[in-house]
Amino acid sequence: MENVQDSLNRAETVPDGPLKVAVLEEAVRAADVMGEVRWQFLARQRLIDAAFAAGEAGKLFVALSWCLGKSADNRDVVDWDELLWQCQYALSYVAGFPSVTQVQMEQLSKDVLFRYRQQGASLRGPLGFIVLCHIELGQVDSARDYHERWRNAPIDEFSGMEEAHAFLDSAFQAADGNDDKALQIAAPYLDNPPLAHELFPWFAEMFLTDIFLRGDLSRAARIYRQSYRMCADNPKMLGHIAPTSHYWL
Repeated sequence: MENVQDSLNRAETVPDGPLKVAVLEEAVRAADVMGEVRWQFLARQRLIDAAFAAGEAGKLFVALSWCLGKSADNRDVVDWDELLWQCQYALSYVAGFPSVTQVQMEQLSKDVLFRYRQQGASLRGPLGFIVLCHIELGQVDSARDYHERWRNAPIDEFSGMEEAHAFLDSAFQAADGNDDKALQIAAPYLDNPPLAHELFPWFAEMFLTDIFLRGDLSRAARIYRQSYRMCADNPKMLGHIAPTSHYWL
């Protein structure tokens, strides 16, 4: 137990990134050697959080798959609130992960929705990420169906903040060809970055080119600068710098 706890404690002192992930992988290995399922879950759920923050989707999927696979036989040791959020982390990555097939994505979506129903939680949170998955894959018709289900699902503690709802809705409207409506939904968050919190770079990535092409250059420059400042030191957000950098070209 000491080796697992030592690694978990050390991880608390390490900033988000590959080193923190590596320390928590040590905790997982130590927990497996010990064979105590409570510690195995704890180490992996900490690893999931660290992998999400570091942008290491593959390690997130492996740890989450283990937790989901073992959860039915160990319901009393699972932190279900945390695990439900972590299911959403996986959905946020799955469409952009090259080795994940369409069939695997759909299976993960069904599995996550099943877990939410099983725990009596609203489906709104995971449905939102499923909408984004289908948008990223260019599947607007299926995204439209999931968006309608998302819109009608009740809001609960797993549904995300208001800015997440606005991002999802604006992303769908843009994918569905309603550019003016999409920008109207996003405008309060683009023009007031603190209101968007850490989602601001995602809003910027989606709308910067549109704002630039509409001729609003000062607004585009301000949005780009703010997005860059937020992304530059965050490994999870680095991918949002390159898509918006073409603005300067």
